[in-house]
Amino acid sequence: MADAVVLPAEASVVALPQGWTAIQAAPAATMSAEEYVLGGPLAEFHLKAKEEVPKLWGWAIETHGGSKALAPLRTATWRLVLSGGLHDAGVLVADADGGALFKPDNAQIAIGWRNGTCWMARGTLVLPCHRPAVTLIRALVWFHRIQTVQALSESAWQVDSAGVAQVNGQYHNAVHLKGGSGGEMAAVYADIRVRRVVGADIAMLTQGTEAPDLKHLPARTKVWLNELRPFGGAVLAAGARIEVEFEKESIEPVMVHVSAVDGGGNVPAKAPAFVAQQPLTLGARPPGLGLVFEVGSHAKFLPRTAEVIKGLDRFWLFAQFEFVEAFGPLGAPLDSAVQLWLTPINHLAMQAPGLQPHTKALPTDAVVARKVVQVPLIQVPAALQQFTAELEKAGHKPAPDRRSTSRGFAMDTSATPVVVVELEVPLLPP
Repeated sequence: MADAVVLPAEASVVALPQGWTAIQAAPAATMSAEEYVLGGPLAEFHLKAKEEVPKLWGWAIETHGGSKALAPLRTATWRLVLSGGLHDAGVLVADADGGALFKPDNAQIAIGWRNGTCWMARGTLVLPCHRPAVTLIRALVWFHRIQTVQALSESAWQVDSAGVAQVNGQYHNAVHLKGGSGGEMAAVYADIRVRRVVGADIAMLTQGTEAPDLKHLPARTKVWLNELRPFGGAVLAAGARIEVEFEKESIEPVMVHVSAVDGGGNVPAKAPAFVAQQPLTLGARPPGLGLVFEVGSHAKFLPRTAEVIKGLDRFWLFAQFEFVEAFGPLGAPLDSAVQLWLTPINHLAMQAPGLQPHTKALPTDAVVARKVVQVPLIQVPAALQQFTAELEKAGHKPAPDRRSTSRGFAMDTSATPVVVVELEVPLLPP
């Protein structure tokens, strides 16, 4: 087992220019981490005890670009493209204290994380996260954390154990951490020769956190870094692979591609309070494609939705759709001819294999009245009837032969589910 190589007291780093902007990712990697920063190969270093972890973090900071280059990235803004199981693009802002906000380009929804709490913001609405959203933002928090390294050595984290572990057929130094602002547990892996952090294996949250429902989290999520690039003075991974294991089954991985990184950005200092209602607004229902499934009555909507989810059997797919209950056309009995519409948040979701038989053009309406309510699932038809009566009393005229809908935003997991839905009633133009 080779002895550790002692680095110079003043390791050579590239100074970070004032007001810097990240260098765009190069077409292909041309140098290794040690060539970027350390000038040549190192001898292997094998962790033997917890007491050696500070030494490993020091080396890792140097191979990631040095403390001067990484300091401005304690809070950083990442420009990301997602592919694989989840197709999206957007901006991630994350900080060293474990807060993050991801804003997709083509969606009205932002996903936030702070101290073990996940929320989804949509305009003035603030709602609990569904399982794919929790999984994604938590993985992106760790993506930021292991790229910038320095926060891992701070007092918020306790080293549970340290040593060498075999992962994916290779041996890595493994540091088992617990703590942070959200009471988390993870194993962080570093390359034995390069000393660079290469990934993390994230377990479920520990008990006693603010997470409202631990069942929303997968058993394990792994983040593996790849494609080394210089971004300003820092040497970062321009790519990552997110692997999720739920109920001992692996889920299709998500690839993360980085095109730019900037120091700074704004992340909420605490999780905002949930807001689950929104008053009347008027808008339009634009043309588009979606997935359409026949249901029958409202009582069959939830079982039918469960069948559809099981039939398509893709963990990430449903993060890219909204679930809409479309009632019978105005003039027909409300609780008849009910349909389930899956409307894409990102049009790329429609390209997933196996969706074509269910793909149809969705109705277009010039004027639609909308209102967000929180009600027991069983009372959704009654809430829709009440909303329609309110519209008529206010002088609006619901359009005949058009479908009113209930767009699902959130649902609890109780025996009698309570939902947050956006009621939509097509109107005749004034």
